[in-house]
Amino acid sequence: MILPINRDVPIKTYLHHVYPLSVVLADKDYYTWLYNNYIQLIYNEAGGIKLNFLTNTEFVTWENIVSYSIDKIMTDINNIDIIEFLKNSINLGYYIQVDIDEFYLPNRKAYNSYNTNHELFIYGYDDGKSFFYTSGYNGNMIFSFDEIKYADFYNSFYNYKSLCYYKDSSIIVLFKLNSDYYLHTDIFLISELIYDYLNSVDTSARFSYYRIPEKMLNGEPMDSDKIVFGLDVYEKIIKHTLTEADHDVRIYQILMEHKKVMHMRIKYILNKYNITDKYNLCNDYGGIVYSAEIICNLILKYNNNKDRNILDRIADLLRTIMEKEKILLTVFYSIVESVKIF
Repeated sequence: MILPINRDVPIKTYLHHVYPLSVVLADKDYYTWLYNNYIQLIYNEAGGIKLNFLTNTEFVTWENIVSYSIDKIMTDINNIDIIEFLKNSINLGYYIQVDIDEFYLPNRKAYNSYNTNHELFIYGYDDGKSFFYTSGYNGNMIFSFDEIKYADFYNSFYNYKSLCYYKDSSIIVLFKLNSDYYLHTDIFLISELIYDYLNSVDTSARFSYYRIPEKMLNGEPMDSDKIVFGLDVYEKIIKHTLTEADHDVRIYQILMEHKKVMHMRIKYILNKYNITDKYNLCNDYGGIVYSAEIICNLILKYNNNKDRNILDRIADLLRTIMEKEKILLTVFYSIVESVKIF
């Protein structure tokens, strides 16, 4: 039994994005929902996760998803066979996200080396071969789809001990698409979020739905001196690039994914509303995507050879992208505003 998923979602850097998007975007119509969201960026100098989309990362609260969360303790006190429970949930059309210890999972970096908590995504099973169909980061830290034997899952689940400050035990989340969700292009929301991005506004202060991801705050109160939004993230990334000794490639990957989704959004809006691209937005923004991809390749090259000249080139590219994007998104914002009139 295998549930449908999208194996090539445009946002893969963090599991809290890729897991729910794998489900939601299995239905191609739901790219409309993606374009309504995933517009704003947030950067926290003091965060474990520095750069991220400012969107609702608690997918259990998304209106287009139906979900149930169950604490592992409940399965214990009710003597529930966890393998049968998960298989029955899949039979009912539910995808699964569950907390496990990757020490016990083959093809994981932590396997037989150290204990580490991670969420595992399960979207099917094969009783003949006694394994679950799953996805996650493999031993090379590449997002991949693989199979995990029931026995290995059992060990990783029952040996889980929380290392997080915000949860005590393993949580099982069952979720699927909400068939009653009203899917539509929310041009008013897109306009508001583009405005916030261009003007570096804290969207979470205006819309409670767009909460700052818990993992970016590390349990600490928000520090406005260290946290910025929208176009202001560029200066923080440039500072990080030129001053930090270690460079987290995920910062540059999230930036690239943001550009890819924005490019897709621009093409979608122009096509949906039959707008002639007289400003050459699609082609010019495609150049921004290309530059962001170059930056990702350069940071990998720097991490390999430590040539500081590469960092200067990355900083220059970031400044160029920032200036070009400000111009292009200002034009796009005016187009979106004009669509609101009709």
